Amino acid sequence: MALFKQLRDILSDLFNGLTLVQPLFFNEIPAIRFELQPKIFDTGNDEYMLEVAKRINRISSLVISSDDQIFLYYNFNTWRKRKIRKWGYLFKQFRNNTKLEYQFRKRKHPTYNNGFHKAEGACQLIVKDKACNINFENIFTSIANNDFFIKPRIEGELYIVNETKKCILFMYDDRGCDLVSYDILFLQNIYTEFSQFVLEANREEIKRRLLINK
Repeated sequence: MALFKQLRDILSDLFNGLTLVQPLFFNEIPAIRFELQPKIFDTGNDEYMLEVAKRINRISSLVISSDDQIFLYYNFNTWRKRKIRKWGYLFKQFRNNTKLEYQFRKRKHPTYNNGFHKAEGACQLIVKDKACNINFENIFTSIANNDFFIKPRIEGELYIVNETKKCILFMYDDRGCDLVSYDILFLQNIYTEFSQFVLEANREEIKRRLLINK
């Protein structure tokens, strides 16, 4: 079965047909928005980047286990001749690179435009693999690097769909990440463990969605 069809079925069965576009948190679905950027360091310096990496890696350690079945959905808006390249940095983060199960798709229209470049289209990629074969630490670091044009960097949107734990983790940049799931108890446990990283601006909304009264 084509990977895009598999992912579509997972989103339909486990996430009520959720569409993977940002901002992921602002869908009426049980979710947590975490703040990854530390206030005590200057944005982009070494201490700042290390703390961002420390926070996302701690969160992901409870969200992703080595035997989990993972779908990585990567959306990359394109212009001119830009595209997702199989020899790029992202593909190097898979242990069994030569036997990797993946699928590409092109779109004539972008999912959105930003203020820097008017996109002409979009390239999309799905990779299916066990979590133990994916170097998530490198992936998170390269996402955090993107806004600062530090190499290695991954542009675009990368959604980690964990079929086993029935959750989606989306790190949008160095500032934060979203975690969504219809497993309320799972999210409540994650909230309790990492309450200090929950984004204060959205805390009350998060508590409402997770049925947390304290």
